[in-house]
Amino acid sequence: GTEVSDIHICVLCMRALMNNAHGFAAVMKDKEAISVMVLSMFFGTQRTIITVVELLAAVCLVRGGHIKVIEAVDNFKKENKEQHRFECLVHYFMDHRNVTTEFQIA
Repeated sequence: GTEVSDIHICVLCMRALMNNAHGFAAVMKDKEAISVMVLSMFFGTQRTIITVVELLAAVCLVRGGHIKVIEAVDNFKKENKEQHRFECLVHYFMDHRNVTTEFQIA
């Protein structure tokens, strides 16, 4: 497939892995998994963004998860030369061409 669809498939695999306790624990233990997930957010489809945001929300629900998400978002900020956390995501939300019903529901 294309690079975009390959990245989306990788995110879906991450979601499948995180869908059980052992896989979720493995992702939480890995030093780069969440950071890679955040970095992949804008290289796939709109569904990729939605899936990554949903996975990050799940990570935030476990003890220490929010810290891992913030660290990953800080890494994204540095890699993409953002001034503020979530800057790319906020700009994406603000572009009304990107806001579909599926995106609003997520």
